[in-house]
Amino acid sequence: MKITKTKHGNSLCLALKGRIDTTIVPELEKLLKELLHGVADLTIDLREMDYLSSDGLRVFADAQKTMNKQGFMRVIHVNDKIMKIFEVNGFVDILTVFSGTGERRGRGTASRGDCRTSQTVLFLYRGRKL
Repeated sequence: MKITKTKHGNSLCLALKGRIDTTIVPELEKLLKELLHGVADLTIDLREMDYLSSDGLRVFADAQKTMNKQGFMRVIHVNDKIMKIFEVNGFVDILTVFSGTGERRGRGTASRGDCRTSQTVLFLYRGRKL
């Protein structure tokens, strides 16, 4: 899994590429706890996300829980396959989600946002940061 991180002040954008499965979840949870410190505006871009397991859903729930306390979170560029997973599991009721076409689904009133420039690229492989 590849994560491209862009930070501007207290805004953070994470562009995820690849798969969120049971082998990645523990390291991704740990990484997010570190990255979300002091963040008031979080954007997660799933434009290049291929797969999301049920364990991976917990990562989004935990991130939303953290951001409810310290700011706002949006998930953007969600493809149809991942949007279906969010819908079936009720995550459109707890997340602010934008489809790949920009259609807003879920709670909240925020604009879509975008991840335009990258600063740092992180790789996770089977639960280890590379």
